[in-house]
Amino acid sequence: MDVLTYESKLTRPDLPVPLSPSSGISLFVRRHLLGLRGPSFAGVQRATWVVAVAGLLIAVMSLLIGPAWRKAAFDVSALIGLYVIVRALATVAFERRQHLFEPVWMTAQSDVLRGHAFEVLRFTVRGPSEDQRARASYDLSRPADVGVLLRRQAEERSAGRPSQATVEFAYLTGDGILAVAEVHRDLPDLTFLEGRARRYAWVRFPEACYVGRRRQGTHPAQLTNWSLSGPVLVGVSAAAAAGQAGLAMAPGAAVGSSSSGSSR
Repeated sequence: MDVLTYESKLTRPDLPVPLSPSSGISLFVRRHLLGLRGPSFAGVQRATWVVAVAGLLIAVMSLLIGPAWRKAAFDVSALIGLYVIVRALATVAFERRQHLFEPVWMTAQSDVLRGHAFEVLRFTVRGPSEDQRARASYDLSRPADVGVLLRRQAEERSAGRPSQATVEFAYLTGDGILAVAEVHRDLPDLTFLEGRARRYAWVRFPEACYVGRRRQGTHPAQLTNWSLSGPVLVGVSAAAAAGQAGLAMAPGAAVGSSSSGSSR
């Protein structure tokens, strides 16, 4: 099955889910008979019911009007009934196909999400006993700040008293507006990749995934949500020589590994 995904730069939590691939007569029926432009099957079913009721009303009216118009009205109601049957069967077939396509597309789009590096706008750390409002902020593009942060991370791993880090990062909305999201992790659990920040610090979520938003029972999803679960990779500048601590890594990670990362 061919799967087209959104470009990496369009990665965001609320991506519209596309319809399953279709061509030829199948595409014609879906587009012109059902009027489907997205997986809005609940709306199609409601419209089918409206047409069915209209056909029923015409059939009832055919019994109340004169003989001259009765046959014409009955023929119209019969045609509407046939249209309703074809439309209902087509809706079931396309919805079943969409149910099969959705998890395949979610997997493919999740791969795009996992490989996308978001620009870090702000990185803060709150100690375990600090006031909720007391946060230390670090500029991950400044070698001095990175050196201090790596030393703090190493100390917390040894002491077993982790502070909580908050990574605020940017993404573009569907309207092209810059939006901000954030993830929270214990500082020792983060994986910092030194020297990987070029123009800006970045964050990736190698185990993140997309899931469908289901607002109408068992119908296929029309929009996505993302789950930024798992480990988190943060690309930072190289630490200053005075505070050089090498690559700070989450337990079990390997040097240069790109298989960590995600959010709570």
